[in-house]
Order: sequence, then structure tokens, then C-alpha cells
Amino acid sequence: MASHLFLCLIFIFVTSIIGDRFFSEQKIRKLGGRAPQILTYLPFGLDLIYEWLKKKRSHLELEFIEDKFAKHSSKSPCPEGQDVQSWTIEATALGRRAIFTVDPENVKHILLNNSNVFIKGKGFHQRWKGFLGNAIFTTSEGLWHDSRRKIRPLYSKARVSSEGTFKMFERYASKVIKRFEESKQEANQEANIQDIFSRLAMDIATDFLLDNSLDTFGGLSQDFRQAYNLAWREQEKIAVIGPRLYPQKSFHANMEIISSFFSASIQRKMCNWTPKEAKTSATFLDELIASGHSKEFIQDEISSQFFATQLMGPTFSWLFFELSTKPEVVAAIRSEIMAVLGETESPTYEDLKNRLPYLNCNINEILRLYPPNWLNFREATCDTSLPVGGGADGSLPVGVPKGTLLATSVLVLQRRKDLYPPITESSPDPNVFAPNRWQNWRPRAWHYLPFSGGQRSCVGQQFSLLMLGFIVCKVLQRFPRFELSERSDTPKLRTGGTLEMEGKVLLRFADTVDAVETA
Repeated sequence: MASHLFLCLIFIFVTSIIGDRFFSEQKIRKLGGRAPQILTYLPFGLDLIYEWLKKKRSHLELEFIEDKFAKHSSKSPCPEGQDVQSWTIEATALGRRAIFTVDPENVKHILLNNSNVFIKGKGFHQRWKGFLGNAIFTTSEGLWHDSRRKIRPLYSKARVSSEGTFKMFERYASKVIKRFEESKQEANQEANIQDIFSRLAMDIATDFLLDNSLDTFGGLSQDFRQAYNLAWREQEKIAVIGPRLYPQKSFHANMEIISSFFSASIQRKMCNWTPKEAKTSATFLDELIASGHSKEFIQDEISSQFFATQLMGPTFSWLFFELSTKPEVVAAIRSEIMAVLGETESPTYEDLKNRLPYLNCNINEILRLYPPNWLNFREATCDTSLPVGGGADGSLPVGVPKGTLLATSVLVLQRRKDLYPPITESSPDPNVFAPNRWQNWRPRAWHYLPFSGGQRSCVGQQFSLLMLGFIVCKVLQRFPRFELSERSDTPKLRTGGTLEMEGKVLLRFADTVDAVETA
């Protein structure tokens, strides 16, 4: 009797799975069809998950993603004789279907045309709220719209181009230059650029947001800096594994140190704040307080904007690393700077926007090759579809039932060779840092999205670009040349919250064009 009951339960279980798969397949076909599938051979797609984690640990996640597109996406012949590749694929892992697309038409559909249908979702919020709270990065729908509406005016042109903002840039450019000068007096005459630009991002963020710099350049707040870096590393693991499975004792201890600093800075400002003060100083924090927001809301938003500014630290590092291997590019940028500003004059907003085009070619190129916001996840809130990616040639819609996970990567999108002219001397391989390409080429709409696109594009984009341009200007005014130390690592691309360097990158800075002194 017991054995018959057991067999009945197994039968019911198996038939329910088969039935669910049948009805799921019917719904997908009704909505549009499937994208090319990555086949897995172990239950719950564990073989695919293992392969991904192995590649990620080896800092080969980009190669892993590109390989999956190359092997599994649809290809169709075109009249010129070269196959046209579809850039949308899908897989099922842990019982959930996920679609990965880097097709510009689909990316636009997700991020712009149907941003109310494709949202961050509860899963993303659960994974990131411990680090960033209930703020603009982690929320969706009504909460997100409220945050965006309140935060966006704080990055107005008047604020980011103000005299106070540019004086702040000047202060921190001087601190960066001082560190580079001090490195010339050390035994190996080397500057650790990741360390320096990490300090820059932290100090400039807290100065701009709180009017209370961490002053890591001055040797202060090392406990905060250590806690933040450790919490960030743990948060990346929580985002992958999930908050329920990842032990968080040390994460919470580090977050307590971080929260205490933000809380104390906000509380001190709130206690001493007056409407008159807001009119005269009008800092980022002043305007949040003036708007009558709760302390909890202010702290969550400050934490989110601080995190966003940290994404620019690796961007500085990648730019100076790439420039260190191309002295002719450094010379060309410096020649432009000297013609516009001379040896000492600081750039204005107008200079950075319109009078230094070759500098901007280099900034565009580093953001093309290493976009800070390299990966986006969304979840479908209702039954819908993507416009392309299905069928034998990838030209048909892809069915997207409610709850389907979708991922897009501007890192992969911006390196797609088929979106560029044929490789020539003036149009090098898209995987190569080549700022001269921007002198006779411009990407089409939705082919270049370093700060994402659509309604959720980065609100601090202009602030980040101005900061990047200003610091580079001042450093190149002071140092006509720099190069990679022979003791430096060749960095690998570490994919996490942003695109960081794996390995220590050491540069030597020179006072003259002729040569960098050897230690």
C-alpha cells in the first residue's frame, strides 16, 4: 500500500513538472517564441552555473559571455556573404528562465520603450538593499520615480558647473598630483594608481555630497575606507549567491562602520542647519534637508550617490593605464591642453565641454572600452515580448512571460565588432584602446551606453565627466609623460559592481618628455 502511494506521488510530481513545462512553452510561443538556448546537462543548469563561476573567479567573465553568444546565437546569411549574428540568447538555471540580450533594438525596448514593464524587481532589491538601502539604485516603480524626481535636480547644470564644484575639483587634483610627486621620491619611484584614484573617489564624493570629506589623502578615515572596500567585495558575493545563503556577520559589521559615518555627518548637518545656510552654501545635503526628507531617506540616497561616484575610481585607473602605454596619445592630449589652457590655467565648464575635443575622444574611448555600469538586470512585470532575437535567423519576437529575468551588458554591446566599420588603421579592433577612432566615427543610437540609457540612465553623468576631464587636464599639465613600471602587473578585467583592475598597476611619472627616470 505504501509503495503504491509513493509511486502515485512520484507520478503526480512528474506529470505536474511536464504539465508546467508544456503550458510554459505554449505561453512563450504565443508571445513570440524562444531565443537560441544554451543547453545544460545537469539538473537545474548546475553545469552552466559552475562554468560561469569558474570563469568569473579567473576574471574571464567577458570571454565567457562572448563565447556563449558565439556558440549559441542564431546566424543567418546576408548578400555580402558574411553571416549576420543574432545577439539574444537564453538559458534556464535553478528552475528560472533568463534571457541575455545585447541587441540595440532589444536594449532600447527594455530600458526606454517599456521601462515600466521591465523593472529591477524584488530579487534585485533583496540582494542590494543591505548595501544601498531603499534608494534610487535598488527600488522600482513608485519608489524609484519618487527618488529620481528628488535627486535629479541636485545634479543640475548650475550645480555641477558651479564655481564651488570646480574649486573642489581643483583641491583634489592638487592632492592627486602631490601623491604622484611624492612617488618620485620613493625607492622605486612608482605610484599605485588604484590606491590613489580610490582615495580620490571617496574624498570627492563625501565632499560633494556631505560637505565633509573623508580626507583619506590626509591619512584619516582609514577604518571607513577598509570597511567600505570589504563590504563592497562581500556585496558582490551576496548579489550572486543571495542574502539568504551568504553568511553576513562581517558584512553587517562593516556596514555598521559605514552607516555610522553617514549618519553622524547627516545628523550634525541637520542639527546645525538653517534655511539661511541652505541659501548661502546649498550643498547636496543642504538641499535634501531643505526638501523636508526623513533622515532615513537622506542616508539611503547619500549612500547610493556615494556608491555611484566610487564607480569612477576604476575608470581613472583604466584611463591612466591605457595612456601609460601610448606616449604619443599623451603628447597629443597635452598639446591640446597647452594650446587652450597653458601650463597652469584650470579648465572651465566650457573648456571641458567644447574646447578640448581630443581629451573628450579619450574619455569617450575609455568609457566605451570599460563602461562603469557594465551589466543591467530587469524582470518582466507582465506577459510581453522582445522585438527581435527569436526564430532561425533571430528576426522574430521573443516571448517573455511575467517573472522572466533579463540581462543586458553594455560591455559586450560596445565591443561588438559588427557594430563598427571594418578594421583598418583608422578604425582599429573594438577591443583595443584607440581614441583616434572618435575623430571620424560616431556610434549609432543605443550602440554606446556607458551610463546606461532610458529613464534609469545615470543622473550624475555630467558630474562624472567633468570630474574625469578636470583631473586629467591638471595631471597632464604637471606631468608630460608617464609609463608603466616593469614591476607592474598587467591588469585583468575584474567584473563585479563595476569593471575593476585585478592586479597592482604601478606608474612612473616624469617631469620631462624625454624619459621616465629608472629607479
